[in-house]
Amino acid sequence: MASLRIRPVLSLSPRVATGVRAVFLRQAPVINRNLLAFYASQEQQDKNSKRPCYDENGGEVTLTCLKELLSKADIQLFDVRNPEELLETGQIPGAVNIPLSDITAAFMLPPAIFEQIYDVPMPSKTDNNIVFHCKTGVRAQNAIDTLKNLGFKGTHNYTGGWVEWQEAMKKDTESNS
Repeated sequence: MASLRIRPVLSLSPRVATGVRAVFLRQAPVINRNLLAFYASQEQQDKNSKRPCYDENGGEVTLTCLKELLSKADIQLFDVRNPEELLETGQIPGAVNIPLSDITAAFMLPPAIFEQIYDVPMPSKTDNNIVFHCKTGVRAQNAIDTLKNLGFKGTHNYTGGWVEWQEAMKKDTESNS
């Protein structure tokens, strides 16, 4: 074990300095274990905070996850309902409307044309933050199946759809009143 040197801040007698040194050496392993545990937990928290709230290979997205992605602006959200439905009910902020009947044609467009039509960059086939929604999740799943056939990997379904979003927003509004 390496020799521990205590730099005198106060003038200590050799006997007191030896006692302090002995106490520190007895407690050092405990202190080190506690520090290691603390740093390990901090590192795990950092990893968890950077990890997305969804499976990167596709799947479902919850309301909580959708709100988190929207707040971080780390989402490409597409609403596959018909435009008439959006006019009647509204839409999730930031969602781009591409009706289900247009999905295949839209995602086969050259990226520049896609961006001109939909006013957002076209997702790449390797993006893992592409989320589709509709009223209840059924049409969104059809859109995802279509995109998988086109080679897109990281597509997700917000299965709660507009119905869940609208209910959540009503509850938020009522609780803030």
